[in-house]
Amino acid sequence: MSAPLRRLFLLALLPAAALAGCQPDAANAPAAAPVPEVAELPDCNGPGAEAFGPTGDADCRLMAPGDTGLSADVHYEGAKDGPRELSLTLSANGTIIQTIRETTEFTYNLPLFEDLDSDGRAEILVPLMTGTVNTTFAVWRGKDGEPQFERAGEVAGIDVVAYADGMFVTPARTSAAAWGTTYYIFEDNKVAPVVTAENTLGEDGETETCSVVDEGGLAEIGLSLDEAQVKFCAEE
Repeated sequence: MSAPLRRLFLLALLPAAALAGCQPDAANAPAAAPVPEVAELPDCNGPGAEAFGPTGDADCRLMAPGDTGLSADVHYEGAKDGPRELSLTLSANGTIIQTIRETTEFTYNLPLFEDLDSDGRAEILVPLMTGTVNTTFAVWRGKDGEPQFERAGEVAGIDVVAYADGMFVTPARTSAAAWGTTYYIFEDNKVAPVVTAENTLGEDGETETCSVVDEGGLAEIGLSLDEAQVKFCAEE
């Protein structure tokens, strides 16, 4: 009898129970982890928005722009007249991927998605504190190649908006007759200031002076201080 036939003959003699012991035990196999269910919440920018945010009582959901399937559920805890703990639960197409936590105080604004560097993926801006005019924002940016976000730094101003060439700006009031507009880029996934255009107004309400201050990022955008003076003061 050849060797292959001998092996087949020996296998045929084995009892069924012995053969069954060689098979995977489906009953003892580890169960797949359940996918967390994401509850339905109202749109933060929809009807009844006064109930949401740092001064409201209800949770709500922010949707990222485009067809990314990315959303953030907004939840505040703590007394309304003091610091409040903000939780942002991020989901991608209904699957929870991360929870961001920040402490906020004296602000009335909700977080928002904003594509600051125009790369097609929105950053998350979290208002932390609002003074007389300006608001301090925490900036959360997506990690390269990963669904999660990481804290990229803080900026302060009246607003935070995309500019051009991968830059974004924060206009900030410094007095009744003066303001500064700071231009930023992302460097190593962190907020990096480029320049600030400082402005003052004359008594007639017209711009009196504009000067550009290098914040350490001019080399990154390939401009001299004189070239930046012309470029950024023309924007004011």
